[in-house]
Amino acid sequence: MDDGPPRRRRELLLDRGFGSIFWGKFISSNGIWIHGVTAAIAIFAATGSTSAVALVATAQFAPQLLTPWSGSWSDRGWERFQLISGRALCTLGSAICAMAMIFWGDGGWGTATPIVIGTAAVGIGFAVGGPSQQAVIPRLVRPCELPTAIAMNTAPLTMARIMGPGAGALLAAQWGAAAAFLVATVCHAVFTAILVLVRIPRGAAAGKDDDSSIRHALSYLRHRPPLVFALLAVMASGIGAEPTLTTAPALADELHGGTYLVSALSIAFGVGSAIGLMILGVVVRRTSQESATTTGLIVMVVGLGITGALPTVVAALGGFTLVGAGFVMTLTAATSLIQERIPDQLRGRIMAFWLLSFVGARPVTALCIGPLADATSPGVAVGAVAGMLAVAAVACQPRRLRPAASSSDLGTSSGSR
Repeated sequence: MDDGPPRRRRELLLDRGFGSIFWGKFISSNGIWIHGVTAAIAIFAATGSTSAVALVATAQFAPQLLTPWSGSWSDRGWERFQLISGRALCTLGSAICAMAMIFWGDGGWGTATPIVIGTAAVGIGFAVGGPSQQAVIPRLVRPCELPTAIAMNTAPLTMARIMGPGAGALLAAQWGAAAAFLVATVCHAVFTAILVLVRIPRGAAAGKDDDSSIRHALSYLRHRPPLVFALLAVMASGIGAEPTLTTAPALADELHGGTYLVSALSIAFGVGSAIGLMILGVVVRRTSQESATTTGLIVMVVGLGITGALPTVVAALGGFTLVGAGFVMTLTAATSLIQERIPDQLRGRIMAFWLLSFVGARPVTALCIGPLADATSPGVAVGAVAGMLAVAAVACQPRRLRPAASSSDLGTSSGSR
């Protein structure tokens, strides 16, 4: 790359390499969330069971257990193949679901089964290409631009988590689940085309003495507890956000709001996320990245507690707003801590653990709270998740997220004082 001063964010967003990947990831990540919330709505409409909603969530996110191996292949130089094949699988999965709703949309498990299969294909595609999306970033910018690029790299996933569920619920409510799945298909297809056209520089070939095993990455993490606690915070943010998808249809049904209330709840989460994104910079400047991570978890606990304890539409909307704000604070701050402290040769594998932490816990959470909501009520299920996050907030205190002063190889958080 050319020498010169580091480019500003606007210039990076317009760059053929970094900018194309950034916007493609944003579009495709929206497709992931549009697909996820539409699948939840369609499955609940077809079966009337929150446990069935949990099953489709599991089908989408259980494949994330494969991401450590995907990250290992990414560190060996297979990023481009993984990126393209992963997006192609996502495109196929959403297309299967769209066809299911068009041709077998009469309800029951005749509708639900192909949706589960298509959703599993989306999950596998996300697992195949997810770590590579993180690993290629340092090769798309100059070294002096890397801190800015790392900070920007979390934005597509965060913005998509804000916008995608609400968009999916609105599309499903207004034009039907088939149309929403078709939009998700187009989102994945667009990113696939971008990846085919954009040139991604190859990384340095792994030497014969380089250890590209998963065990080596685990050993690296084991000796760096602050990174482990940051990954735990990322996992907690994913667990805390899960009720906003899995229990939303049942919660809306209990409150007599239907699909439009599901949409309103998704929008409330998105509004809260936007608010969290706006205040995050203030919190980091006045405290630290570590404090912002813990504060976000506390805000999520409060939001989930309100939603679970007060069975009203206003409380649910307010609670989802708080959950969204805390979610984006924790996810963004903890991810920045991780990205700033890991070496390039381990980036693929450790970001695979990041991806596994963020979405890998979702299937377990969904399978727990889905039957719990069916057996008791959505509020009880939401309250149970609030209790889990309270434990996580205690575990992820700021002092545990800070590296030891003698551990110079860990670096420091840019926002820490």
